Amino acid sequence: MKRSSLQTLARMHRWDLDQLRREAGALQRQRAELVERDLGLAARIEQERQVAAGAGEYADFGVFAQGIKEQRRRIAGSVAELDAVLDVMQERIMAAYQEMKRYETLEERLRERARKRAAQLEQAQLDEIGLTVHRRRPSPAS
Repeated sequence: MKRSSLQTLARMHRWDLDQLRREAGALQRQRAELVERDLGLAARIEQERQVAAGAGEYADFGVFAQGIKEQRRRIAGSVAELDAVLDVMQERIMAAYQEMKRYETLEERLRERARKRAAQLEQAQLDEIGLTVHRRRPSPAS
């Protein structure tokens, strides 16, 4: 396989991996926002509970608490869905990374092979120069 083709394939796989990582990052941010919203609702329900206890008005608190619990239940469901998607995304990222590494490793092997060939060629040229110089020297016995 030509080196430029390998470079193109490696670059394409790096781009795919980066794209998957960006998507996973966006999903993780979305998950963090949901968790933050859930924590805010938990704090709000506790705050309202304390206000209702202080005022002695528990009649409306039950309806309020039920609405908050429903919102938290939906958020928990969304977080669970995102966790499942993130698990699949993580598997895709690992597969993309392995594929990218495969091309990078092959590209590195080809570079190393070319470097060794160049070193062998250079050594052969130096050997030829050495032999030529040796042959042209007059022998000391003459």
